[in-house]
Amino acid sequence: MCETNAGEIYPELEPWIQWPTVCTGKTYAEHQLFRLGDIVYRDQPQIWDYLGQRGVKVGAISPMNASNHCADATFFPPDPWAHIKPAAEPGVAKLYALLGALVNDSATADALIPKLASRILPMAVKQKWARAAFLDRLLANVFTSL
Repeated sequence: MCETNAGEIYPELEPWIQWPTVCTGKTYAEHQLFRLGDIVYRDQPQIWDYLGQRGVKVGAISPMNASNHCADATFFPPDPWAHIKPAAEPGVAKLYALLGALVNDSATADALIPKLASRILPMAVKQKWARAAFLDRLLANVFTSL
């Protein structure tokens, strides 16, 4: 067994803190993004911003606690907590709105996910873990098709 220590304290290990660390190249102490959606209120350039400035085509599906400052992103529906306009074709924008409603409104999600999933993935109705897997697979399929 091997034990590692990156030096972070527990609250700073949350995914909505770690993803901005990866995407900005800054430590938590530098980016100070602690809550979901915090990035919307701070100017924190991320890897796709730098790539876009260099003419690289950028596409991302629901990156956690991220924003899009690319002038010409191919597609960029943000995570459901960012509450920013998605850069996406109309069909993807509608999907983003649906997923945002599912994630942000548990009453809607409880009613809609089983109905949606029962038509596509019957196991998702019976197993809670399968609902998350279903949505992750859906996003992966949208990403690869775009």
